[in-house]
Amino acid sequence: MTPATLLAWHRKLAARKYDTSGGRKPGRPPAIRSIARLAVRMAKENPLWGYRRIHGELTKLGATIAPSTVYEILRAAGSRHPGGTKRPTRSSPAVIPAAVAAKSQPATAPWPAEPACP
Repeated sequence: MTPATLLAWHRKLAARKYDTSGGRKPGRPPAIRSIARLAVRMAKENPLWGYRRIHGELTKLGATIAPSTVYEILRAAGSRHPGGTKRPTRSSPAVIPAAVAAKSQPATAPWPAEPACP
């Protein structure tokens, strides 16, 4: 082995060590697409589930993902309510017509009327 060979090896080793051209991109890596698709599918199939419930279900399936990432995935997918759809309340437009219809019917006594005394 000649000294030139040894110096050439050393030059290549040093060049590889300090070469920064093939490094990773800066920033957090994106979420795995299959998990993102599954989160969006869960949100569409279960509109009352929020991002926290979806995160819990994904965790049960073995996915490692943060709740805030699930929120961002749903928001980017155009989900109207990433936190979950609100359930109908007493003042909800769907409940008000039913309440009005119930009030318009005549009230009936829960027991039969007593006969008049002679």
